[in-house]
Amino acid sequence: MHEDQDPAPSAPVTPVVSGSPAQTGQAWWKPRRQTWGILLAALGGIGVLAAFIFGGRDNSGDAAGQGLADAFEALSFVLGAALVGALALIRWRSHYVKIPTIVTMILGLIALLILVFVW
Repeated sequence: MHEDQDPAPSAPVTPVVSGSPAQTGQAWWKPRRQTWGILLAALGGIGVLAAFIFGGRDNSGDAAGQGLADAFEALSFVLGAALVGALALIRWRSHYVKIPTIVTMILGLIALLILVFVW
């Protein structure tokens, strides 16, 4: 081959996404090992959060104070579990879709939850 000739590819080149099922030989419907790790980490994080929030309780005081304390505990658990779930969703979906799409999905889920709770 001469130096002035440019070798042309014989077949069209298509990019393959790194870690895609076509590249790894894994069927598209089977979850990856990392998916199970993310799921177990999220469930474990929610369990630790529940143990931390609802663990040590002091039942002394008046009924109104206990009711308010129970409400704050429930609110902090729900917000913490939602945060853990959102982070797990972002980490899991970041392999398949782009970040703006993930943010839009999370905002849509939040709007749906607001509609369900208001209705």
